[in-house]
Formats: sequence, C-alpha cells, structure tokens
Amino acid sequence: MATLYTHQGENIRKTWYLMTGFFILVIGVGWMISYVMHSPAILPIAVIFAVVMNVTSYWYSDTVVIKLTGAVPADPILHRDLIRIVENLSWRRKADPGSAGIA
Repeated sequence: MATLYTHQGENIRKTWYLMTGFFILVIGVGWMISYVMHSPAILPIAVIFAVVMNVTSYWYSDTVVIKLTGAVPADPILHRDLIRIVENLSWRRKADPGSAGIA
C-alpha cells in the first residue's frame, strides 16, 4: 500500500530526473549551437544558464506557483473550520510521528 512516504520518495526521484533531463537538454542545445556557429564560448553560457535555471526552479517554485494562483492566507474568522482541521491534523502528526495524520 502506498503511503505518504512512498509518494514523497517518488516525487523526489521524479524531481531529480526532470532537473537532470533539463540540464542535459540545455547543455546539448548549447553544444549544438556552439558547434554550428563555431563559437566554443556559447557552451559555458548554456551550462551557466542550465545551472541557474535548475537552482532557481528548485528553490523558488513554490513562490512562483503561489503567485500564479493568486493564493492568499486564510482569514481566521472566515475560514475557522479549515484552520481547525489543519491544526488538528498537524497536532495529530506531532503526537504520533508514525501516522500520516489520517484517521
């Protein structure tokens, strides 16, 4: 049976596969352009671009998604039930570290 931790492991693995694939793709395109244009200076630029894009997308992807969706913090007065549910789940998770927080 799949648990929260098996999904977490799968997501981490998929993230590394995607980042590696993007890295190889950008470097490959940079190499092809530098080969066609006979300019070896293009390849280091492609490598730097790939590294910067991977690091930026890894560390700031949550901020980008939050801004794109227009998410705002839940108002404690209007969304009392939602906040109570999240607090109860997080309390249950702290009380029993072996559980996934699901009753």
